[in-house]
Amino acid sequence: KKMSRSLVASLIVAVVLFVVASSIVEAGSLPLIRRIPSAPTKVFTPRPTLSHLLHKNAKSLGVDAPPPFSIPVNGNVWPVGGYYTKIYVGTPFQPQLVQIDTGSADLLIAQEGCVQCPNSTFYYPQHSRTVRRQYCNTTDFHCRSCTPQNYCAFNNTYQTCDYSDPTAACSLLGVTYYDSFSVQHGHLQLAAPNVGFGGITAHSGAHDDEWTNMPGVIGMAYPELASVWLRNTPFDALFSAGQLRSKLFGLCLGHDRGQMSWGEIDHSLYLNHTIYYTPVVTRLWYAIEITDMGVQGHTLGLPKPIYNKIGGGTIIDSGTNTFVVSEEIYDVIFARFVRLCKERNLVGVCGVKSNETLFSGKCFDMTEEEVDQFPTVGVKFKGVENVWLNVTGREYLWRHAEKGNRYCLEIQSSGVEGFTILGNVFQ
Repeated sequence: KKMSRSLVASLIVAVVLFVVASSIVEAGSLPLIRRIPSAPTKVFTPRPTLSHLLHKNAKSLGVDAPPPFSIPVNGNVWPVGGYYTKIYVGTPFQPQLVQIDTGSADLLIAQEGCVQCPNSTFYYPQHSRTVRRQYCNTTDFHCRSCTPQNYCAFNNTYQTCDYSDPTAACSLLGVTYYDSFSVQHGHLQLAAPNVGFGGITAHSGAHDDEWTNMPGVIGMAYPELASVWLRNTPFDALFSAGQLRSKLFGLCLGHDRGQMSWGEIDHSLYLNHTIYYTPVVTRLWYAIEITDMGVQGHTLGLPKPIYNKIGGGTIIDSGTNTFVVSEEIYDVIFARFVRLCKERNLVGVCGVKSNETLFSGKCFDMTEEEVDQFPTVGVKFKGVENVWLNVTGREYLWRHAEKGNRYCLEIQSSGVEGFTILGNVFQ
């Protein structure tokens, strides 16, 4: 995916992120819906959130197709740094834990012998009756190199492996396979017989927070983004195998758990509020066009191109946990926070040196009432310029145990001339 991930999402309110298909807009469209309140102690007024387009056309497979079902999602924004679920590979089934990533399109799982992979259930190719190792003459995979046995090897590079630096890169390396793939819940399962993926045998590059917390990844983006298996994605393979009613999946993410629905949106997971649509401008990631950004409902006054530097838009990414903006945007947001010090006390912003603030990476003790003093930060999208999608202090300020349980800012700079990514803080 080669994009940013780090430390944030919703503290009290569950996230509803639904990927929906449409034939109206050629490049697709992306609905905006509202969140449902989660179970914890307080319930806040729901606000708009994002639904992602998966593919242009949602083609029904008819009445014989199975109904949608949901599988459990675990993890959190911090300290895990993402949300993951369980999939099954091989015959007999071998369970694997994978991060759910709408910003990539490859399936990579921890393989036996990977010393840098976290302790988990590894994939043992020799134990599967349906495995097919891929050799370097394959045209179905992108072979970055060949092993001494002439197996096709991959090498995927990602940014944000180091949570403190969104531009630091690390790599996952290994060899490629075809094998059976399934997702299961209870006695129900969706299965595809021949799915291509990479078995991770090593890590390299930057300090690696992310992949030491989650052993693998399942990419849910467009197949055109794939860099290992070039024929399809696991999700598309399930659809092609007649396992899904339509090309839809949904994510409902809470503070430390959630649900992922396959084949259709599980309407029991969200409230039926108005849905707005914005076009997907690039069919690689789920890239949409931001038309404005503001603090407390007041525009930052910056030109649109500064927000839309990835494929003509900004990426919606479940593999990114922070709200990532360029240094130019970051500085203007900070200035707007400082301006509010005339009317309210923002801990870590007001009355502290400019190089000792939340925006300088410092963390502070706060009460819930002090967190509630922080302003909304919002974005507007093409086609729905009358709607602000806002996040509050409860969503962009998170406590960190390693920082003495102090609150840290989960709005992150990608540097001068950097990119914008709407991570889990907005989903």
